[in-house]
Amino acid sequence: MEDSGRARVGFLEVTSGEGVGCLRGREGGLRARDSKSALAALRDADIDLVVWDLAVPGLPESAERADFCASGQVGHWLLVGSDAAGIPSALGSPGEFFALPSAAEPLATFVERALRAFALAEEVGRLRARLDTLEECGVLAQCLEAGKVYPLALDLLLALCGRDRGAAIFRRTNLPGNYASVFRGFEDAEAERLNTLLLDGKHPDLDAIPRLACVDRGDLVAAFQSSGCHDGPLLVVPLRGREGEAGLLCVPVPECDLDPDEWARAEIVADRASAALGIAENYQMAKDRAFIDDTTGAYNARYLQSAAENEIRRADRYGTPLSMLFLDLDRFKAVNDSFGHLVGTETLRRLVAVLEETIREVDTLARYGGDEFAILLGGSSHQNALQIAERIRSAVAATGYEAGPGERIRLSVSIGVATHPTHGDTLESLLEAADKAMYRAKSLGRNRVCSAAELREG
Repeated sequence: MEDSGRARVGFLEVTSGEGVGCLRGREGGLRARDSKSALAALRDADIDLVVWDLAVPGLPESAERADFCASGQVGHWLLVGSDAAGIPSALGSPGEFFALPSAAEPLATFVERALRAFALAEEVGRLRARLDTLEECGVLAQCLEAGKVYPLALDLLLALCGRDRGAAIFRRTNLPGNYASVFRGFEDAEAERLNTLLLDGKHPDLDAIPRLACVDRGDLVAAFQSSGCHDGPLLVVPLRGREGEAGLLCVPVPECDLDPDEWARAEIVADRASAALGIAENYQMAKDRAFIDDTTGAYNARYLQSAAENEIRRADRYGTPLSMLFLDLDRFKAVNDSFGHLVGTETLRRLVAVLEETIREVDTLARYGGDEFAILLGGSSHQNALQIAERIRSAVAATGYEAGPGERIRLSVSIGVATHPTHGDTLESLLEAADKAMYRAKSLGRNRVCSAAELREG
């Protein structure tokens, strides 16, 4: 801003270089009656740098200059004058001032250097913001349960992007067909309607949006509109693990013209959350291996204990039935003595396959030790468990087991059945009741099913 015609020509020479834009009037440059009019014109402009001669009255206060920058109308201010005396009191920072030269070239050099410095400062600011975002996302790497990664990533995305509402929709690989959702910032009724539209009936296609996008049409947008939650586009952030974990973070936005910094933060969240899902999947696989019996491929006793404790808590809370079967092969030692341990091991593997064919996917089969197996039947009453046990006994007896070329052997199994809480309200007491019922079956001649209720009757 300069009221001297000579200086105005000098400024135009400064700003005539390649890549430098300038507001120009009829004589070149921005023309206004006074500084107030010039400031009014700036409010309708998009300018990287304002050079203001301090000899011109009407310099905005530091706070007002900051408002210009915050609004995006002006990138930076550079204050110039012929005398540096008394200047600091008028400046927001000493870096804004340059002693006005008598020729344009020194000012041109300074302006060019200032623009480079401003650009460098902005780049440093972006890098610092990126590092801050990466640091904020570090908490994701500490989350070893995939199901907890999605809501945590949603919370980070909302906080980093300055949004207050969003949803996470995801599918768990270790729970087939299990889709879930998490909502932030919605009223309970809104979240319930949205959850119904997203997850009831046809499940959302979590692979339909493979990369970060702002969408204004499609099933997701329609669900948000139909639920009355949001009538506009969505910022959609896809999350992908390495083994099948998948989800979408959906954030309502007023329009798709998002700030580049917001895009960058969303990309970091997507990258870090996807990496966290991969870590969680690896952790889960390691846990699974620790819970698998190496010989048969069935779960081991450690897993049975963990699963049973969870099922007992669920049964206590909801009053649902829970039953335990305890199985022992009859005279299996004779198989090992007659045909060797390799045949015995292969026979146990074949037995596990037979057992898995006779129970549901939701039931838990575990090798308890040696030739003993336990089966946890969630939601099964005692009568239903007895029927399942009889089906298992019949299937085992009807199956032929390879013992060598042209040789097949037959096996039988004795099974004890106990139900929570009638025969035991803890894992230990339930297993003890089922184990005793199994030994009763053996004492009665083997190859049969006995109920723990018979122990009390006896």
